[in-house]
Amino acid sequence: STRTIIDNDGADVSRSRQLQSTEISHPNILFLVLDQWRYDWDGMHPYTATGPLPLDLPFMREAASQGVRFTQAYVPSPLCAPVRACLASGKEYDHTGVLINHADEFPTNQTTYFKQLRDIGGYHVMTCG
Repeated sequence: STRTIIDNDGADVSRSRQLQSTEISHPNILFLVLDQWRYDWDGMHPYTATGPLPLDLPFMREAASQGVRFTQAYVPSPLCAPVRACLASGKEYDHTGVLINHADEFPTNQTTYFKQLRDIGGYHVMTCG
């Protein structure tokens, strides 16, 4: 089938391409966005300036050793809902409609990163939080 990726403004951001279900091969993606975690609570830092951390996260260490870690990333807001809205929509903080937690202003009919992963990339997408 032919599929075209459309961005949030309705512009075609890729050429139409033929996708055959047998041709689609993609890696698993585990994308964690954790609220109120210090940088050293990821299981990769057994000792910090304040001493040892009582964390045993073998799965996190294993996943990190085989994947990609963003060790110098920043978030657009200190609040979780606006960060997730920015991530999903690809928009700047003040253009998402979600400026605080517990706001129901995110337009669910817009194209999102997660919808594109599901509809175009063939991924099974799940979120919680």
